Amino acid sequence: MHNELVLVNEQGQALGTADKLAAHEQGLLHLAFSLMIYRDLQTEHGVLREFLLQKRAACKYHGANLWSNTCCSHPFKDELPAAAVQRRVGEELGIQQTLSLRALEPILYRAEMPNGLIEHEFDHVFISNDALAEFCLNPEEVSETCWLSANELKTAIAETPENYTPWLPLVLDRVLASL
Repeated sequence: MHNELVLVNEQGQALGTADKLAAHEQGLLHLAFSLMIYRDLQTEHGVLREFLLQKRAACKYHGANLWSNTCCSHPFKDELPAAAVQRRVGEELGIQQTLSLRALEPILYRAEMPNGLIEHEFDHVFISNDALAEFCLNPEEVSETCWLSANELKTAIAETPENYTPWLPLVLDRVLASL
């Protein structure tokens, strides 16, 4: 069950399931979620908004060692995307607190990964600005984290796009349009 992805149509309606690796090899449209946590810091120049990024672990089967949004994964069959977010932030980042999530418009995208796998996702996007008490990285999922402003992140993606997951710019655009 945990190695299966929920296949969907372009409206996000479930059609069935497929093996996770097979779905990525064949580029089958499947359900996903992306979370972006942000914080607002008071500085001498006003408020600075920063976004929490994660660097995917070296052992990930695709997107290894790439920077991405705070958390991204796939809901299980019959699991709501918001519930999957809460589960995965615990599994990846050790965040045990319940986050206040705001759902944004989903993103439909297709991206070929450098290793030949294909991400074809109906991606539910969530944001949260909850203050994080602390978190503990799962080294099998995340190698490091950092906080960057939107301008810093946009510049970094433009200068070195190969260091970032292909869905991160799409998620960032959706998040920025909502704030």
